[in-house]
Amino acid sequence: MSILTNLGLSFRTNQLIKKDSTRQSISYLNAKQVGILFSIQDLEKHNAIKDLISKIELDGKQVETLCYKGKNKENYEFKFDFFTQKDLSIFGDITSEHVIAFAQQKFDYLLNIDFKPNLFSQNILAMSNARCRIGHIQKSRQGLFELMVQAETDKVEQLIKLIYEYMSKIVLE
Repeated sequence: MSILTNLGLSFRTNQLIKKDSTRQSISYLNAKQVGILFSIQDLEKHNAIKDLISKIELDGKQVETLCYKGKNKENYEFKFDFFTQKDLSIFGDITSEHVIAFAQQKFDYLLNIDFKPNLFSQNILAMSNARCRIGHIQKSRQGLFELMVQAETDKVEQLIKLIYEYMSKIVLE
């Protein structure tokens, strides 16, 4: 990504975070749609995401995914919709209609399964219309999530377990 693209994307993300958006979470029991946003890493993470999707679907929820495919990364099985740096303009605007549509979805929960979201994922999280965004703790980006979890290790399975555990316990009236 060029410096100009990084600056534009970072600026847009910061502006979106500063906007006061009212989000109103609902109980997990009443949730219907869950979005999962993540970066392609390896086959282990790919399989862990598939297991998470199955678990959420068994709970009766509809799940949509979007993943960031960095350079030299493999999109295993082509199971998930993905985006790349090519989906950004030189000024950091998202040009992909499916990425914009994902960000504008009214998810009940949007899960970010990355220990540190990349600039592109941060922008999608900031643009999101989700009622509740959940991810790994990001002290420098507190406006990205309504709920942050702290994994004790750098194992993606533990992060997924914590996110699911806390999400499934959310009970609101």
